[in-house]
Formats: sequence, structure tokens, C-alpha cells
Amino acid sequence: MELKKIKKLHDIKESDFINFDEDIKKIETKLGIEFPKILYDFYRKIGVHSSIFRWVLIDLNINNYGYLEINTDAQTGDKWAINITENNSLFFKPFKEKWVKVEYSVEEFLLHEIHVTSCFSLEFSAVGKYTEQEFIRKVNDGFFRKIKIEPIDLDIANIYSLKMNFYETCINDIVGINGDSMCYASNNKSDFEKVTSSFGEKWHVAGFGYLNE
Repeated sequence: MELKKIKKLHDIKESDFINFDEDIKKIETKLGIEFPKILYDFYRKIGVHSSIFRWVLIDLNINNYGYLEINTDAQTGDKWAINITENNSLFFKPFKEKWVKVEYSVEEFLLHEIHVTSCFSLEFSAVGKYTEQEFIRKVNDGFFRKIKIEPIDLDIANIYSLKMNFYETCINDIVGINGDSMCYASNNKSDFEKVTSSFGEKWHVAGFGYLNE
């Protein structure tokens, strides 16, 4: 798994694992269910008090079908859920449409989602119009590595971040690219400024407009 990268990006410490079981039981009590082992095992690796844990657990809800909803896309309203009575199968629901079982595993979705979340939740992040090829050419004289997280390709989904490929140029950053849209994020201001300035084009920062303006 690429969770070592996530732990580094979000500075996850041993203190983030304190009272993990007790806090999970609080979630169980609130939802009225036993927390699925597949979720327990996954989140046990990133700590219940870490910032990334809070980001990805914000949408937990039991719906009328008995599915455990785990994610709602903020832009489209599309939802993801686990059928906790059927081997923890992963289901997807386009906005105002019916639930559909998908072939991806819960773990595949969570790994992808946790990397997407990292692209937008780190202290320094910005979005630019660059393709994968442009990015590779630009950093070809320096270090870069493709992170081994496969895109999630669903024809019924209208969520652009699902098809992101992920890269890193150093231990402190993450790059998400889909088509000609690129998100760059870092937990280090110096690394962030070095990469964004090297492209020589405008980067948009949510809530702040464009860099260098």
C-alpha cells in the first residue's frame, strides 16, 4: 500500500492512534451497527485522530437500504456505500439515480479517495491546466515517481477526480492529474513554491484566486 506516503504527507504520529477502539465504538453507537472490519483494518493504519481520518469519515450514514454510505461527492452529489450484509460489496449511486454494485473493492476506492483528498486538503495546494505529458516533460530533469494507485473508471460516474493518476516530486508532495487538469499539493511551502513557479503559468488556489497576483 501507499499509506506510508499518506502518513508522511499528513504528519501522522503515534498519538493519532490513541483510543482508536474506543472512538470506533462511538461511531458504532451513533450508526447502530458493528463497524465493518474492512473499514476498521484500513483506518487502523492511519489513526483515528489524524486529519485525513476526519476528512474521509465525514459522510458515514446508514441509508434506507441498509447500506453504509461512506462518501458523497461535493460537486456532483454522487454517493458510495458498502453493503454490510453482502460481503461488504461496494455500491455507487449517481445523483438522483439507483444504487449500482461496482466491481472495484472497498479498499481500492478508499486508497484512491485518500490520495484525492490529499491533493486538496494539504496546507499548500493549487490547481493548474497541465496534461500528464506536460508535467512529465517539465520535471523530467528532476525526481518524480508515479504512485501506484490505479484510477477508478466508471462510465456512470461524472466525478473527474476518479480518473486521476498520482505522482510525487519529493517526499512532501502529491500530484493528481486527469486530462488537462492538474492538482499539486505539499505540506512544505518551499517545495510548493518551487514546483508551482517552475511551470511559469497561473495556478488557482481555492478561495484565494490565482498565485502571484
